[in-house]
Amino acid sequence: MAGVPGRARGGDREVWQEYDRRMKARRRARTRGSSVMTAEEDEARTRIMDGASAIDLKTWERIRTVSEHPAIPVPMIPMIPVLQLHAQDVPDLPLPEGADLLQLLWCPDDHAEPPGQPHYWGPNVEVRYRTAASVGTVADPPRPEQPKDVYLPRPCVLDPVRVVDLPAEDELPAELVGTAHAWADARAVAYRHLACLRGWKAGGRPSRHLTDLVPIDCACGARMRLLLTLDSGGDPKLTMGRSGELRVFTCPDDPTHPFRLNVQ
Repeated sequence: MAGVPGRARGGDREVWQEYDRRMKARRRARTRGSSVMTAEEDEARTRIMDGASAIDLKTWERIRTVSEHPAIPVPMIPMIPVLQLHAQDVPDLPLPEGADLLQLLWCPDDHAEPPGQPHYWGPNVEVRYRTAASVGTVADPPRPEQPKDVYLPRPCVLDPVRVVDLPAEDELPAELVGTAHAWADARAVAYRHLACLRGWKAGGRPSRHLTDLVPIDCACGARMRLLLTLDSGGDPKLTMGRSGELRVFTCPDDPTHPFRLNVQ
């Protein structure tokens, strides 16, 4: 965005300053509604701004923001591979019929609410379902010119381990909470250490360590399930959000429905 100046009309400065003095006087007097402009003040300020997004109180220029189109197009940042899972290595991986390979790619830069991802800030993600037989010669991944280093994984080989990931206590029916804790105590471990396990995982239970239990629903109305969790730190050393987790949710009825992203 670029600023386009335009000087305010004669007399507008005095009007603006007078209304500003009135507002400050109301605040000093601590009168009720001291921060609320009157209809007269609001109308005058709107007229003075006249479509501008800001006003310079020194030069009294109105500043409008307009789209700035560069003469040279900005190159697109390529998607880079982050994760690849074979169905034979992760037997419970929910894949569409005919697919036996899941690939996750992302743009190594932050994006504010990309299409279909409300309340999300982080790398734009692409999930691909393929057949392993269709993958030919593996080329070197593209190297973006100005990536965020925290989104550049170091190539490594996964050795999946199958574990039981229990739901958070808040997700348990009230009548099972005591039983769950007794079961964990009998094994000399706190229940919380068995629920919503940390780390990179396929499936399992999503933790809600930053927010309350907020359901994520598919556009079809189904409650979405956790497909993948990408955890900060560890190996590869990536950082999601404030050293948290990036989670990918998919529809339990049809994995080809649009997925949802969430960072905790």
